[in-house]
Amino acid sequence: MDKDEFGRRLQAHPWSEDLDRWKIAALRPGLTSPHTYRFRLGEQDYFVKEIKQNEVRILRLLTHLRLDIAPRVMVPELLRRDILVAEYVEGAPIGSKRLPPDLVERYAAMQNALNDREALLDNEAFEGCAFTTEDDGFYRRSITRCLDRGYENLLSLRRHDLAVVEAFIEIADRIRVDRDSIADAFSGMPFAWLHHDFREAHIIGSPPMLVDWGSSYGHGPFLFDLAPFLFSDGEGLETFIACSEICRRASRASIERWLYAATCAAFAGFTLWRLGDFGYVDGGQSREACRSLLEYEYPAYAGLLCRGGP
Repeated sequence: MDKDEFGRRLQAHPWSEDLDRWKIAALRPGLTSPHTYRFRLGEQDYFVKEIKQNEVRILRLLTHLRLDIAPRVMVPELLRRDILVAEYVEGAPIGSKRLPPDLVERYAAMQNALNDREALLDNEAFEGCAFTTEDDGFYRRSITRCLDRGYENLLSLRRHDLAVVEAFIEIADRIRVDRDSIADAFSGMPFAWLHHDFREAHIIGSPPMLVDWGSSYGHGPFLFDLAPFLFSDGEGLETFIACSEICRRASRASIERWLYAATCAAFAGFTLWRLGDFGYVDGGQSREACRSLLEYEYPAYAGLLCRGGP
């Protein structure tokens, strides 16, 4: 979407008046989609992006409920034209698996609000959204598929002769033994709205904001996003338990079982999608890049070796 096409899509919306006065910079592909811009005019500094319908839905909900987990949408009516105009957030992504407590609290508040079925069904912003309260087989199939194909990815990385690859394979061997019970616990836990691509690269700014909702298609196992962060962070887990309405209604044993299963699911997704899609399997990344990524991620999953299955 070049500048001229952007102008046509805006049509006669007042925000687009005097478009030539704005300083417009295309943001570098690889960090964002190729249809992403920074618009600046005086003190106005906006992030502008063409978005998909699923992203339109969640951003309309977050905006209507005034949930401040995402950068503020500045021109909400443009969401209906599949265009996001949001505040431009400065800052690098967080660089560790330890989430700021405030972000954990705001994430729990988001799930609480978006799980309030009665409050949302009569809400215009909820148009086109749907509650999914239980698995129809998708999540159970997904975790078993990811475990199998992700395992194949790990085996292919043996060509690098790295100790950390063997450590990941050891984790995969361990959790594959309990695959059925893990799939049952993962697909059977309560559902809530997810970001679905919750990782460090999408947590930026101060206070930290969650960006890039393009993978957020609705409800799923409620701990999936946070599991690899909270599994090795006792304080963060306690914060989430204290703030999450789902956790308040559950026993500690259930929460621990769900967290283990969700961490296994995150591990499986990482070995399939991150290693596969980012070039680690097909040779697009170097041996050193592979070592660096796996050594960074390993502490988040190492506990799967010493904790029992669901």
